[in-house]
Amino acid sequence: MTRTYGRNAKSVSRETRQKIRNKKANLLITLSGQLILAVLVILSTLSELQAKDSTPCSWNQKNRGFEGQSPAKVCLFFDDGYYSVYYYAYPILKKHRLPATLGLVASKVQKPNTRKNFLHHLRFGFLNRNEVSEMIDSLGVEVASHSVTHRRLTEISDTMDLRYELFYSKQVLESLFQQEVITFVYPYGKYDDRILRLTQAAGYKIGRTTEFGEPNFWVAPLKVPIKEVRNTTTLDEIITHIKRFDITVLLFHRILEKPSLFTEFSVSRFDSLLTLLDSLKVKVMTLRGLYEEWRREVFAKAVIERGILDRKNWSDYLFQKVDIDQTRTSTRF
Repeated sequence: MTRTYGRNAKSVSRETRQKIRNKKANLLITLSGQLILAVLVILSTLSELQAKDSTPCSWNQKNRGFEGQSPAKVCLFFDDGYYSVYYYAYPILKKHRLPATLGLVASKVQKPNTRKNFLHHLRFGFLNRNEVSEMIDSLGVEVASHSVTHRRLTEISDTMDLRYELFYSKQVLESLFQQEVITFVYPYGKYDDRILRLTQAAGYKIGRTTEFGEPNFWVAPLKVPIKEVRNTTTLDEIITHIKRFDITVLLFHRILEKPSLFTEFSVSRFDSLLTLLDSLKVKVMTLRGLYEEWRREVFAKAVIERGILDRKNWSDYLFQKVDIDQTRTSTRF
């Protein structure tokens, strides 16, 4: 091992210290940039919250309405990825410029040109990769996992088989559509504690059920309930539900001109529903969008409660627990 003495030792030591200082400065610049971006997001969210709080309401909380208050939020969710969603619902969504969330069964996302009978495919066929990609590019739809094979997960005893349905479906869909998949849809709405643990372990932020109710991302993000739209569901029933809750997830399956099964909904009523949502100024978002907006609002409210933005030296406050010397800056160059 070679050692350096005298003037050269001081020189090497000085160069090393300078490189460490430069590395620390670069780290501080990076943190500062992230801080500025975070503050901009916070201020934007704070202004939205302030606008909500300062706007008078013409309905009381029990009889929720839309005039004079922040709009209700709705997610249009299509389970199973039927081709009729592309053929009938997608043009209507484009007309109204509204996004949606697709719960896709990974093994059913077919390759192009696999249809034999169009009428049969229209009712029972599934979306292929090109059709889903077009909807993503056009409307920014969210892709959610509905497992690999659509088996009842509660009836699967082998943990490896369960992991296959949860983990592999996420990998396949993310690979196909270059989009992070954070929502899992429990097949047939069935789940238990074991499935909940694996859903979280697989990296999902949201788990969607078939239970009735209003989503609460704070209490149960892996048990998001819905309002199922069936063949017999009326528009008045849907709007009454939306007025009752701040957030509504509307669950659809097939959209057809002449629905016959209970899981089917007519094209004309779907168009009328979206027109009504437009007129009532309901905010339509993907389930991912609802979740991310909730996270921003929670963060912004936490900032308000802690009084960080009221401090004159709030930037120093945010950085005061960041010890640059403890960031494991390497001294090897």
